[in-house]
Amino acid sequence: MLTLSDWYHEQVLPLANIYLDPLQNPTGGEPVPYSALMNDGHNVKLNVKPGKTYFIRIINMAAFSQSYLHFDQHKMTIVEIDGIYTEHKEVDSLYIAVAQRYGVLLKTKHTTSTNYAALAMLDSTKFDNVPTYLNTNVTGYLVYDDKKALPLDLVVNSFDIIDDFTLTPYDKLHLFDGTPDSEIVVALDFFERDGQNR
Repeated sequence: MLTLSDWYHEQVLPLANIYLDPLQNPTGGEPVPYSALMNDGHNVKLNVKPGKTYFIRIINMAAFSQSYLHFDQHKMTIVEIDGIYTEHKEVDSLYIAVAQRYGVLLKTKHTTSTNYAALAMLDSTKFDNVPTYLNTNVTGYLVYDDKKALPLDLVVNSFDIIDDFTLTPYDKLHLFDGTPDSEIVVALDFFERDGQNR
């Protein structure tokens, strides 16, 4: 299993008074984390053997942040999303929403000549502001040989992301068709009431 998450240095209770107060937080912006985490840490080593296929369950356990995930020079084959088996789809990278889960197959290389970096990156475009302290990237490693050097941090300039709505359920269950006979509209808004952001 591989978990992705965001790390806050402060607890909820001290933050709540600030973020619920319309004078201190007039836009109602959410707290921004300090950094990304992979398996609750940094520089995580995933020991692998050559010529194998690994099933990896990936879970975004973040409180607020969507994440990208990319393994250097390795493809992932999606076989499951949020508990639903899918037809196989080979991808270079994943975009994983908060609480979203993927099951992927990862085929390893046939030699142990090199270790490879893995990059998880928070999607900071969804934050109201991006503070200077924010470290959006966390690096992990596919370790083929622990006696060999670990690679440099991975830089990915753009992620080739698929729309998960394009995945086909393995059982080929079709979407409902026809016209609905009723509609429910949910209107959401942000406002101040009783001296608190709501």
